[in-house]
Amino acid sequence: MRPDQPHAISPCFADNEYSWKPVRVVGYDYQTNKYKVEVCNTRQIKYVTRLSLLFYAEDPGQFRERVNLCKTRLKNCSAENAFTKEVDKVKHEAVSTLSKERRESFMRKCIQESDRFE
Repeated sequence: MRPDQPHAISPCFADNEYSWKPVRVVGYDYQTNKYKVEVCNTRQIKYVTRLSLLFYAEDPGQFRERVNLCKTRLKNCSAENAFTKEVDKVKHEAVSTLSKERRESFMRKCIQESDRFE
């Protein structure tokens, strides 16, 4: 509605620290999936993700929850990737073969977990 006024805040680095500054969203880059913003007091143009952009019309509590949820998911993915990387280091010859009953038990467990997540 007011393109000449700031309508969001975003973290900006100045004086060896980050602080939230007023910005105007001036575009969107579909290749990088980032918002093009102009920092109001410096006229600097930068590209930010949605997690680095808090609109004035947005509920700050919900924004904080969304950011924390993303951090938690990132931590979980990193842990899972680290685990998978370690498992992949084990040579096939060093792994014993599971019995048919044990494999079926694992499959049932996986299906139950999958159903629970859905």
